[in-house]
Amino acid sequence: MTQPTASTSPSTLEATQDVLSLLMVSPFGPVGRGGLHTWTETTVGCISTRPDVKVSQVNTSVGWRGQNDLRPLRRYVGGAAQALRDIARTAQVMKQEQIDVMHLNTSAGPNILRDIILLKLARKNGIGSVIHYHFGYMPELKKANGRYWQMLLKAGRIVDVSLLMDSGSLKALSESLPDRDVRNYPNPIGVADLDEYAKEPLRSAPHDLIEITCVGHVIPRKGVEELTLACEHLADLGLYLKLVGPVLDDYRAKLESMAPTLTKAGRITFTGGADRRTAMRHLVGSDIFCMPSYSEGFPSVILEAMALRRPIITSAVAAMPDMLDMGRPNECGILVQPKDVPGLEEAIRLAVSKPELLTTMVDRARHKVVEQYDAPVVSRLMVDLWKEVKKRHRS
Repeated sequence: MTQPTASTSPSTLEATQDVLSLLMVSPFGPVGRGGLHTWTETTVGCISTRPDVKVSQVNTSVGWRGQNDLRPLRRYVGGAAQALRDIARTAQVMKQEQIDVMHLNTSAGPNILRDIILLKLARKNGIGSVIHYHFGYMPELKKANGRYWQMLLKAGRIVDVSLLMDSGSLKALSESLPDRDVRNYPNPIGVADLDEYAKEPLRSAPHDLIEITCVGHVIPRKGVEELTLACEHLADLGLYLKLVGPVLDDYRAKLESMAPTLTKAGRITFTGGADRRTAMRHLVGSDIFCMPSYSEGFPSVILEAMALRRPIITSAVAAMPDMLDMGRPNECGILVQPKDVPGLEEAIRLAVSKPELLTTMVDRARHKVVEQYDAPVVSRLMVDLWKEVKKRHRS
C-alpha cells in the first residue's frame, strides 16, 4: 500500500475539502456599473483573502447596450443573446472546476428564464445554489399573480436558498413557498473605503447655496423628474441640484426645460457617468442626498450616504424603510411616496429647516451602517450561508 506523500497527507486532504469552491454569477467590472456591481465588488473583495474560500466568477454585465437604453426590442433581442452566453459560460466553469455552491445575483425581469436554466444546471451537476434577488417589488408581483410570478415560484422550488432584500418581498415569497428556504440578507458596504473618499469632497454649488445630489442613472424611474420639479418650485430656498450619473442628451434637455429658474441661474448640474470614487466624492460634498425612486431593491447608494453622514430623502419603497428604521425610535432619514412632488417639496423644506434633526439622523445612520452593513460583517454571514448550503449537498 502506497504511503501518502506530503501533498496528499490526510490533514492536507481534509484542509482541501474544507475550502469552499464558490461560483459567483453576477455583474462586475466597469461595464454598466450599478448596485449589483458594487455588491459583487465589495463581497468578492472581502472574501478573496480568506483561505477557506475559492471564488470563480461569470460576468453577467450588460455590455451590448447602455443601461439608459431601454428600447424594448433592443433589450429583449440583445438580452436573449446575452442569456445564452451567460448559460454557456456558467456551464463551462461547472465542467472545468469542482464547484460547491453557485451564488446567482439577479434583478430577474426578462432574465428569470435564464435564472431557472442556471439553477437547473447547478442541480444537475450536484452543486448547491443561492439566488439573490436585487429588487423589491415582489408584493406587487404576488398580487398580480401573473406568469412572471409563477416563474419566480418555479425558481424558488429549484434553488436551495432564495435571498431577498426587504421585509415585504420576504413575506410575499415565503408565504407562497412555505416549505422552501427563503431569507432576508442585507447588502454590504465598504465603510473604510468610503472614509477615504470622504477626505476629498467634490462640491459644485457655492457654499451659500444648498446642494441636493442624486447619484445613479438619470432615468425616469429614479424619480429625477419629480426631484427636478420640486427643486424648481423651491428655488427661492437657494437650492442647487446636482445629478451624478449617465444621462442621455435628450433627457438632459427635458429636465433642464422643466427647471427654467435653476437652469437660467446655473443651479442644475449633470456630471455624467462617474467611477465610484468620484461619485462618492460628489456625494460627500453635497448638503442633502435625495433619490425619490419609483422602485429599488436594497440600493447601495443609500448605505453609502448613511456611511458618509449625508442627510437622506428617499422613497418609501422596497428596503428603504427597513434601512432607515422608519417608524422606529431611531429613524435615519426622511421618506416620501414615489411620484409625489408636493410630498417631496415638504420633505426638502423639513430638511432645510431642521438642521438639528438632520444631525441626529446622520449620526444614527452612520452607527447602523458600521454595526450591520459593513462589508466584513455581511461577508461573514454570506460565507456561513454558502458553507451551510455546501454541507446540505454533502449529507
